Amino acid sequence: MMNNALSQVHSVAIEAEDAIILGGHTATSVSWIDDITNRWVTTAYYSKGLSRWADLMNANGTFKELSTEKWTPSASISTYINSTVKGSRTTAFSYNPTDRREPNTAKTLLKNTPAANTLVTELARTIFEKEQLGTDKFTDALMIHYTVKIPNQITSSLNFAEQEDMYIRLDRNIQSLLHTITSRVGADKLLVFVVGSGSDVHSPIELGKNRIPAGLFNADKALALLNTYLMALYGQEKWISGYYGKNIFLNNKKIEDNKLNRIEFQSRITEFLLEFEGVQAAYTSSEMMKFSGEYSDPRTKFRNSYHKKTSGDIIITLMPGWIEVDNKGHVVGDASNPQVFVPFYLMGNGIKPQQLTGIYSSTDIAPTISGLLGIPQPNANVGKTLIE
Repeated sequence: MMNNALSQVHSVAIEAEDAIILGGHTATSVSWIDDITNRWVTTAYYSKGLSRWADLMNANGTFKELSTEKWTPSASISTYINSTVKGSRTTAFSYNPTDRREPNTAKTLLKNTPAANTLVTELARTIFEKEQLGTDKFTDALMIHYTVKIPNQITSSLNFAEQEDMYIRLDRNIQSLLHTITSRVGADKLLVFVVGSGSDVHSPIELGKNRIPAGLFNADKALALLNTYLMALYGQEKWISGYYGKNIFLNNKKIEDNKLNRIEFQSRITEFLLEFEGVQAAYTSSEMMKFSGEYSDPRTKFRNSYHKKTSGDIIITLMPGWIEVDNKGHVVGDASNPQVFVPFYLMGNGIKPQQLTGIYSSTDIAPTISGLLGIPQPNANVGKTLIE
């Protein structure tokens, strides 16, 4: 049985969002790589602070050593499947993880190279060994997040040798870590689950060359035009207060002070946004709060992820093949896909080799893992257990 007081939960990731989501509210430690300092960091929310093993990697030079190794092909470039694909380069590549992503910025290429995955692996391994996870009767959890994003992710797609090399190196990282864990605690005391964010996609640039509808959506420009439109209708005010992840946050205080109808205000915005090329749909918070439809309804996935305290007043979705970029042309969101197929793999004692067929939801993952561990289901669980 998992016990919050006696069990340990550690999460290690490249990005803050991933580390925090994996660690949850009561994690023992949560660590991620800072964009500016290129060091392990955490948040003051967790009372124990940064894992002492992450702190040690920062201090003893291990982080610097692993993060500064030049990235070149791990094998002869001619052996890569994607080295001869039309449109892909046929010469070897070379990247320095400490190089700047672009001039006049402190951010480096580190998070888009195999070095980031190696750092995650080594910190996870150290935590597992030093904290002696899995050596008592209380279930411990080691949550890890990897990436396969490469430096030229803006214009690249699946057929780049760099991405192929990322997968090759990641496979070795996972193999090495699993070997360490099984050697110490045994495969019979181990539950491994792997969840992906869906397959990668071809870039809009490549799709366009093949006359497949696709494009780049610049949210900054769209919001500037939207605010100008709203000022023409309702007066010279800053009607938009923020934007994040296809969520538009309105200045509701200004709307209230001007005695405007909020539902009508939101409706005007969705009508305007639908005129933009690449925008497939726009939903209002009022609509999401009232919506209760079938699973096949495209609005269902937005309602399931909607939260009145954190979601925007307007939520937009892009057409298939479209990607959101900033003013510098950098990708700031994933390619739009109305239905993402999420891979889910389970391995452990008592799990028989099988492939489940049918229609399943990502909400089934958490209750399945909880059931296998013999712990209570998550709060507000709406999924079902896939394996008893």
